[in-house]
Amino acid sequence: MTVTDYLLHQWQWSLLALVSGSWWVVETIRALTDRSRLTPLQATLMINQEGAVAVDVRSDSEYQSDHLPGAIFVPLERIPNDPALQKVKNRPLILYCESGARSAVALKKLRRAGFEKVYHLVGGLVEWRKANLPLVTSKTEKKRK
Repeated sequence: MTVTDYLLHQWQWSLLALVSGSWWVVETIRALTDRSRLTPLQATLMINQEGAVAVDVRSDSEYQSDHLPGAIFVPLERIPNDPALQKVKNRPLILYCESGARSAVALKKLRRAGFEKVYHLVGGLVEWRKANLPLVTSKTEKKRK
């Protein structure tokens, strides 16, 4: 049996391989060209060098348990109309949530509302914690008081 015969007889598997390979290529190119996606390191550099503002789009209880230092709290349901966002509209905004899903939704909402310098933390706080970067927790808040 030749390769051509195999591909013809197993056309479902050949099609699956073609589609999944194509999907992988498209996703890889999209990830490389999408400048709105930031890694924790890129986000840290943008905060330190460009004065970017971290925006936590999670729930209040999630924000109270831990958040990025200096982050403002704007839950997803209040985006894009929250007054806190209007105050920082001209600064780069780094949106984040627990995993990156809600911040991706928030990014689209803000872009539609005319915000230009909007980014989101890929992988959210999960990736931030993996990178062992600082967080403000309820315990650190109590120590300050």
